Amino acid sequence: MRFLILFIALLSFWLPAPVRAQDNDGASYLESLLQSSLSGAGRQVTIRGFSGALSSTARIEELAISDDQGQWFSARDVVLNWSRLALLTGRVQVQEFSAAEVVLSRLPQTEAAPPSPEAEPFSLPDLPVSINIDSLRIDRLDIGEPVFGIANVSRASGSANLAGGEGALQLRLERTDGQRGVFNIAGAYANSSRHLTVDVELDEGPGGIVTTLAGLPGAPALTLSVKGDAPIDDFAADIRLATANQDRLTGQVTARAVEAAAGQPAGSARHFTFNLEGDIRALLPEQFRAFFGSQLTLTADATRQPDSSMVVPEFMLRAEAINLNGELRIAADGLPSFVDVNGSIHPPAGTEGPVVLPIATPTELSGADLAIAYDDTVSETWTIDMTARDFKRPGMTISTLRLEGGGGVMRETAQDAPRLDANLRFSGDGIALDDPALARAVGPRVEGTTVFVWQSGDGVVTMPVLNVRGEDYSAVADLVFNGLNAALRVSGKLTASLDDISRFSDLAGRPLSGEAEAAASGAFEPLSGMFDVVADVTGTDLTASQEQLDRLLAGQSRITLSAKRDETGTEIRDAQLTARTLSLQASGNITSNATDVRLNGRFADARVLGPGFSGSVDIDGRAWQVAEGLRLTLDATGNDLRVGQPQADGLLRGQSRIRFAGVQNGHVLTIDTATVDATTLNLTATGRYAPGNTDVSLDGAFTDLSVLGQGYGGAGTATARVHDTPDGLRLETNVSGNDLRVGQQQADGLLRGQSRIDLAAVQNGERITLDRLAVNATTLTLTASGRYDPNDTDLQAAFNFSDLGVLGSGFRGALTADARAVSEPGGIRITADSRASGLALGGQPEVNALLRGDGTLALNVLRTPEGFLQIDRFTFQNPQLSANVNGEVQGEARNLTVDARLNNLAIVVPGFPGPVTLRGTVVDAENQLRLNLAAQGPGQIDTRLTGTMARDFSRSDLALTGSSQLGLINPFLGARSAQRLVRFDLTMNGPLGLNSLGGTVTASNLRIVDPALNIALSGGSARVTLASGTARIDANTSVEGGGTLTAAGTIAMTAPFTANLQVNAQAARLQDPQLYTTSLTGSVAITGPLTGGARIAGTMNLGQTDVRVPSSFGGTFTIPTIRHIAEPAAARATRARADLIQTQTRPSESGRGVFTLDVTINAPSRIFIRGRGLDAELGGSINIGGTTANIVPSGQFDLVRGRLDFLDRRFDLTSGSFFLQGNFDGFVNLTAQTNTGSGLTAIINVTGPVNDPDINITSNPSLPEEEVLAQIIFGRDLSSISPLQAAQLASAVAMLTGSGGDSLVGRFRSSVGLDDFDLVTDEEGNTGVKAGRYLSENIYTEVVVGSGNQTQINLNLDLTKSFTVRGSVGEDGNTGIGIYFERDY
Repeated sequence: MRFLILFIALLSFWLPAPVRAQDNDGASYLESLLQSSLSGAGRQVTIRGFSGALSSTARIEELAISDDQGQWFSARDVVLNWSRLALLTGRVQVQEFSAAEVVLSRLPQTEAAPPSPEAEPFSLPDLPVSINIDSLRIDRLDIGEPVFGIANVSRASGSANLAGGEGALQLRLERTDGQRGVFNIAGAYANSSRHLTVDVELDEGPGGIVTTLAGLPGAPALTLSVKGDAPIDDFAADIRLATANQDRLTGQVTARAVEAAAGQPAGSARHFTFNLEGDIRALLPEQFRAFFGSQLTLTADATRQPDSSMVVPEFMLRAEAINLNGELRIAADGLPSFVDVNGSIHPPAGTEGPVVLPIATPTELSGADLAIAYDDTVSETWTIDMTARDFKRPGMTISTLRLEGGGGVMRETAQDAPRLDANLRFSGDGIALDDPALARAVGPRVEGTTVFVWQSGDGVVTMPVLNVRGEDYSAVADLVFNGLNAALRVSGKLTASLDDISRFSDLAGRPLSGEAEAAASGAFEPLSGMFDVVADVTGTDLTASQEQLDRLLAGQSRITLSAKRDETGTEIRDAQLTARTLSLQASGNITSNATDVRLNGRFADARVLGPGFSGSVDIDGRAWQVAEGLRLTLDATGNDLRVGQPQADGLLRGQSRIRFAGVQNGHVLTIDTATVDATTLNLTATGRYAPGNTDVSLDGAFTDLSVLGQGYGGAGTATARVHDTPDGLRLETNVSGNDLRVGQQQADGLLRGQSRIDLAAVQNGERITLDRLAVNATTLTLTASGRYDPNDTDLQAAFNFSDLGVLGSGFRGALTADARAVSEPGGIRITADSRASGLALGGQPEVNALLRGDGTLALNVLRTPEGFLQIDRFTFQNPQLSANVNGEVQGEARNLTVDARLNNLAIVVPGFPGPVTLRGTVVDAENQLRLNLAAQGPGQIDTRLTGTMARDFSRSDLALTGSSQLGLINPFLGARSAQRLVRFDLTMNGPLGLNSLGGTVTASNLRIVDPALNIALSGGSARVTLASGTARIDANTSVEGGGTLTAAGTIAMTAPFTANLQVNAQAARLQDPQLYTTSLTGSVAITGPLTGGARIAGTMNLGQTDVRVPSSFGGTFTIPTIRHIAEPAAARATRARADLIQTQTRPSESGRGVFTLDVTINAPSRIFIRGRGLDAELGGSINIGGTTANIVPSGQFDLVRGRLDFLDRRFDLTSGSFFLQGNFDGFVNLTAQTNTGSGLTAIINVTGPVNDPDINITSNPSLPEEEVLAQIIFGRDLSSISPLQAAQLASAVAMLTGSGGDSLVGRFRSSVGLDDFDLVTDEEGNTGVKAGRYLSENIYTEVVVGSGNQTQINLNLDLTKSFTVRGSVGEDGNTGIGIYFERDY
């Protein structure tokens, strides 16, 4: 097309014009016409000094062609001497074309254009004219290095003549840059004499263009010649290729007229020979030389008869590792009549290794064989058998590749044209791929079959069968290939089945499962891109390990497509996606200038995604061509959407909607409107997006954040604009909030009232210019400005937090800071100054104690391009703390002096008063840091860190030695405590990390107390040895109540912290003074990863165990929740030490892994349970199984013997057991019985939790519970007992239940008009009666009668709400009086 424009432009100046300006004006017009016509997207043509358009000699002073990367072609002083009259005969006759200089600096960049929606039929280009050039001359041809890989300068000359049945061509290129290089081609032919002359010559010195392009080893001098000069009926051409003056390949090609064979039509036959041989190893890379060896031979002999039949009695290719030979006969119909081809690839002589094939991709095999046979005098069937063994390419190995089968050759008949068919089997066995994901997808074997038929004349190949099979996948096709002699067209149908898509899991990077089926039919033309297809893909129970997606794809999901593409464009007749309640559908036409595609869909019920999801979504979209470009619209509406996230669910309640309308024209997208509406949120965007010309504005309002859920509230607005400017892409945004709340105390306090963010910045490449940044929130202000550029940064920032009290309880004080970052030759200099006053950071008393008072911080560091921070100055000062780090250059080293001091360690570790100091030096020299630091302080702190460390922390050689009191860690142990001195001698050699840590940590005479376990350990010693990433532990200690504990084993110091520990107990005494006393002997092993999955297993044997029954089973009193007002810090610290303050879960607990349990507790006997008249002995075994997250006890302790004494009557225990449930909750099941004088057997059953059992009284024969008790106590029935005996009966009920017998006693209290009546029990189990009554508003008296008839009278007189006078008088004459002060807080 561009040549045609140039031709028409020249022609317009050759034809007469009605009005013509001066030639210069015409030239100027033509220059502009040619430039605009020849230029295009990514191509700019510049023409200067065009003259002579009206004459036969046209000149161009300069012609240049550029692309987006710049100029790549130029020509100077171009002269064209041509005949304008020759155009009338359809020829361009050029007598001379010359240029003083042509420069090709590189090849033009090519950018793949997107495919046109219209298909283009295949055609060969037509030139509008023929061209004859008598003379061509380029004085200087300058080729840049990117073109051939070597820069070169040459001159060119030549000519081409074709007239009167004779033609001649001559072209010569000769290098003129000092390097030897000549390329000459000459040829001539005359119809009258039938004489042909060919003379091609290439002669280059070392490092020439051809040897460089070909990659010949050493780039030697090269000579190539092809010469022939003879009549065409007896022509021979000699071929010679040499490097470094040595022949590498020589031979001859001949073509002669010979007498036709008998029976042939009149005319002569043509006999051809080809002989070429030589040693080409010097032309090849080292790895290919063994394949060819020292001798390569190529020979062929063929005769073509007048009827077009051909006989090839012999052809041969022979080299060291390959041998291919055979005989061919082709009949006049183009089909073979005889084929005998055999070949093999084998290791070179004397070797056993694989054969490396001489192809670009490294490929090797141990051997291959090929055999093709056919003889129409014997059979119409041909056969093929090909095998390749141990085929190997990068990333792939196949043990055996096989192709076998055959077919038929059918000659032309009156009804049928000649035909060739085949039935082949192929397979690949032992497929091994380096990529494990791909190997799993393909499997170890692939096989298949194919049948195809070719028929002469119609250019059609039918393939009714193409079957490919793997382990659990297959594909079957029925295809027809039309137009083999023109534009290829493939049509037919294809089905594929994948029984288990899990084989693609590794490729997808996530677990997959399910089945898939696919079917397609239609036609496709590769050359034109035309297609007409119908496809259907169905998945069954597909999963991708994403819960919501898996639920959506459960059952059957389906994709269907019906579309075609031809000269008019692409038509999507129908495209659909369905998956449970989701359906999407698209249809329309896509053309270059008339596109119209519609998309619509509905997600009818989101509940299919799982719990927490619900609602529906409707989608409607369209893309269609308008005058301005491609108009796009989208409308998506959600109805009562829920996604299982409370904030999002609140926002999406009711109707939510996204709408977009815009126009796309090339790279420009114009946004007419884009909106998001969701309950109280509204966002709107308009503008234009275009590379280099973007201008988009955004407005948003969130009128009520309370829709997000509890704790949220307030409102906010935002505006933003992004637009291109001459300085770069500019962003301006303003965000404001009013009384914002997000459910987090500190953030809510900070955002109270009005908060605001104002930002203006420009981005240009890596440079960001910050015009302004201002953040204002209650008592916080932050401002920043400047620029960031890797080579030219200058940023300033100021921070002022005038009152931290807005963050909530426990926060107070003020904080200000100023900072600057400026580029300098060594990196970026960062300076900062900060001031704090009276800081307190919530419930962190230790930190608050350190921050108390006024403090200052100053920083001056240099951040190097490698990311290393070079400290020049760092200072921190407040009444408790001081730290100074100063750096100075001394020679080629940089010295850092460190001096830090904590005035009183007792501020954070009570009990250790006195200062702690850290002093020393850090020397930065020779890319490493030399450390010499020492710390001293109370608690025998005496530590030194010495050694070296790489600046990038990649390696170290450090030593840490010293000692300290173990009590220093007590503040971090809660109610637990540890004491005594710890010594350490540690080293770190290698990369920074625990694997490089070595040395020992030792402690002696240890004392550890854990109130929660009611255990104290003392007199112990421990030694931890660190080496090769493992800590070896050896520890032993005594239990203060008696016995010993030891621990030994290893723990890995890196995740998952694999342990192999053995803990042994020897008569270790455990007790709860109010509940039990016992001792443990045995061992437990802890093995496996401590992050989760370790196993705790072993056996513990109980010594004598005494369990005391509490004086009261039921009615347990729980301390109510107490809100402490203005609690002193000391009181809070005390409660924290006693674990009485519920704080955030400790990291060690929240991140604790789950361990497997298998611990057996043995106690054959001597488990004594005593109290409240019970005296029982149990024995047995319990196994603690399950996990630490779900304990599963099994087994129990059974009754050995026992009794129950109740009101001077002994009950014999007949059965009993003790077992565990859940998280070590103890349960009992006891039965006791006695016989009364009336022949009644009374039975007491105690069942349930140890701390609150159920007690039931039954009898034989069966009587009510009160009747049974009356018979036990008084030997008579309930109706005949006295009132005092009834009180004793109530006391008996209280004794058994531990609750005072509320039902019976309560009725008695009401009947006699008392304010209080209760049955009490002392520590020895004796019962008594207590009766009380208010005599007036402030006078209360009570009488207590014991089981021995002892009497006591108590009197309370309330003087005020806080003061009370109490007095008592006993039957034995003892009296007492007291004044009490009580106050609620």
